[in-house]
Amino acid sequence: MDIAYVDLTVNACAIVIPSLVCIIHRLKEQYKKYLKQDPTENYAYLVSYIKSHRDILLFYEAVVSKKSEYELHELKLKALHTDSIALEDNHKLGNVMNEILKIRKRIETIDVRVLGNS
Repeated sequence: MDIAYVDLTVNACAIVIPSLVCIIHRLKEQYKKYLKQDPTENYAYLVSYIKSHRDILLFYEAVVSKKSEYELHELKLKALHTDSIALEDNHKLGNVMNEILKIRKRIETIDVRVLGNS
């Protein structure tokens, strides 16, 4: 049972990683564009969104690399923390909030105890 869970979770994370890389790249380009248009504007909502995706990417990469339970736990907590900040910063953007909540649910369901001890 645990071996099947580990294999499925690792494969699922490996599938998501390329799209996360593209999303992060797109968000960084959007941030640069916004900064050129209006450098005095506060883009904290976008920065926190980029950081949350970066931390999620780091967690997924750790899952694929089969890091230790401790490392996975730390990265999972960091991803959940930064997505909470992004959720707070983007509270007026319904579609962004929904995406953050979906990703958060996926991360919460990953059992790092099983993955770290495989």
